[in-house]
Parts: sequence; structure tokens; C-alpha cells
Amino acid sequence: YSIVYYLTRTSFHAAKGQWQGISLQDVLERPAQALRLLAESLRTQGDFYLSTMVGGKLGWLDTEIPGYLVCGFWLLLLLAAVKVAEERQSVQMIQTRDRLLDVGVSTVAVLSIFGVFLLTWTAAGADLIDGVQGRYFLPLLPILLPCLQNNSLTVQKNMYRPLLTCASILHLFVLW
Repeated sequence: YSIVYYLTRTSFHAAKGQWQGISLQDVLERPAQALRLLAESLRTQGDFYLSTMVGGKLGWLDTEIPGYLVCGFWLLLLLAAVKVAEERQSVQMIQTRDRLLDVGVSTVAVLSIFGVFLLTWTAAGADLIDGVQGRYFLPLLPILLPCLQNNSLTVQKNMYRPLLTCASILHLFVLW
């Protein structure tokens, strides 16, 4: 019911009439404005999305994880995606067609996430799309990270144990 409501309403007042939201009709009548909101959200909040995908503020106490730890987690994620030379025969590379499909599906998912928050959370006249957090993009990482593997960038030795050790150390720093 709520999906039909958000897609068919022409205007609405949320939070007991405190602000007016954006409807699908508004987006269809002014698609350039919706694209501007998306671009501005990505430009100004991109670092927030990346940091809250692997940490950022944790829990109801809003414990802030320092930026160097967030960068450390991202580095470990990227290193985990690098192909190991000894896997060359056993693991088949993702074909270009499949990479494009993965990127396309991920793009549709990202646009859908922003679209949902545009229609349900963003006030009319806002400068960016409100409510989006990095954790909403987490399900896309297992789709996108294998797309980074290629034959030109490989490591000679399996790095999974050192990566897990580094991740554990980073987690200890977060707890500290």
C-alpha cells in the first residue's frame, strides 16, 4: 500500500504538516531538478556515504570512527579484491559483458535508493536528497568488488590471513 501511495500522490505534507515533500509527479514534470538534487547529493555527501558504508558513526551514541580508520577499512576491501596469481587457473575472470551487467544493476540500485529517499524523505525545495546513508549501498559491494579483478594487477601470495589480521587490528582501534 505505501509504495502505491508514494507513487500516486500529487503532493503531501509530512511530519504533521511541517514540510511538503516531493511527489513522483514533481519528478516527472521537472526531471532536471531531480538530477540536480542527485548530483548535488553525490558531490557534497559522497565522502559521508563512503565513510558510513564501512563505519562512520556507530550506534545510538553516534560514536565517530576517525577518518584514518575508515580509509584503512577501504584499503583492506580494495586489497581483498586484488587477484592472487596462483588463482589464475582456478578462478575464472569475470567477462566484460558480466562486468557491465554488474555495474548496470548496481547503478539501477543506487538510483532506486536515491529515488526512494527523494519521494519519501526529501522536502520540496531541498538542496539535496535527505536520508541516504552509506549502509544502504553495502549489498552492492559483493557485486562490484569482484569487477575490480584483472590480470594486470595481481599479488604473488595469498593475502587473506594478513588482511584478516589487519582488519582485526582496525576493529580493536575502533573499540578503543
